[in-house]
Amino acid sequence: MSQPIHPTENVVRGALLALLVLPVGVAVWVAVQSFGIVIGIVAFGVSFGAYWLYQRGAGGVISRSGAWVVTAIVVVTLVLSIIGGMMADFALGISKQVGVGAWDVFFNSAFLGQFGEHFGELFAANLTFYLIAIAIAAYGAYGSLRRVFRSTSSGRPATAAYPPASSGPVTYRNDVDAAPTGSADDKTPPPASGS
Repeated sequence: MSQPIHPTENVVRGALLALLVLPVGVAVWVAVQSFGIVIGIVAFGVSFGAYWLYQRGAGGVISRSGAWVVTAIVVVTLVLSIIGGMMADFALGISKQVGVGAWDVFFNSAFLGQFGEHFGELFAANLTFYLIAIAIAAYGAYGSLRRVFRSTSSGRPATAAYPPASSGPVTYRNDVDAAPTGSADDKTPPPASGS
């Protein structure tokens, strides 16, 4: 009787697929940052999305190293989301002062230099908002990341909740992979007596 085939984890492919969550997470965060509590939902979505995409890319299993990869992608996405939100606010502020569109300000060659010069002031001026945003984001991501680590607590790769798509349906031929059932369609000869 053949042994079941256990899928192996492809960490690199899983990480590359999970990275797709980064630009989407940053864009959604920047779009909804002014709505406060929605940030927690975005953080949960980022962590769940990274986990789900990693599983798909890794072959349907996740190990402890895979859990750390997912965590790193989530943290980087949330940090870049906060910085992206700060950049969007800064571009909007300048656009109101000079009377041009925020996109024109953002794509100006001097924008990054000005943002870097004023980063400390911007963060200090909105410290309470950013600390609340970080706390809400951490809470939003915590549940999904805890589930990732819990599923790998045994130290062995855990089978994903979303197994990879198979290449086609499994076909059984003449019951050769199982004991005879005695049914009319069973074509497996009964075992020879004395063996």
